[in-house]
Amino acid sequence: MLACASLESNWGQGAIYKATLNPFSLRKWPRTPFPHTHKTYWADTVIAEGPPKVVKKAPFNCATSRSDAVLQWCEWILHYGNADGPGSLEPPGAAPRGNQKAIDNRERLLSYRHNAIDFCMYLPLVGFGEHLTAAARDKSGKEYRDRLIDFGLTVYG
Repeated sequence: MLACASLESNWGQGAIYKATLNPFSLRKWPRTPFPHTHKTYWADTVIAEGPPKVVKKAPFNCATSRSDAVLQWCEWILHYGNADGPGSLEPPGAAPRGNQKAIDNRERLLSYRHNAIDFCMYLPLVGFGEHLTAAARDKSGKEYRDRLIDFGLTVYG
């Protein structure tokens, strides 16, 4: 959690963190039930590093406190894939539906919950960092893992 927060918020210096008080840069799409939030903050975000770099507006969860941000992080992981809301082509009011591949990724990540280093390595399975390709997931996972190790955060795992 600490490695994820430090990278996602740039050690608390990132613009999204400063606007949301949520160090995890969690996105909250309007039809997605988890994680809970009292407010969303819409901001430009890099969807793909590219080339070309792709930037779009996205809604980010605001937190009321550190403990609220931690709860949201836990909800993100524990509910990842359960109900991502209806697809963009479905009519408003369509029932949320699960995404089996995302659920399988969540279960794979959770299988590492007793090993902080491996857990960090596989955080991209549930949408943290670059995660659209295996190479991007590996690169992001290594960044989380290295942050955990390089700053001695394994003592908290």
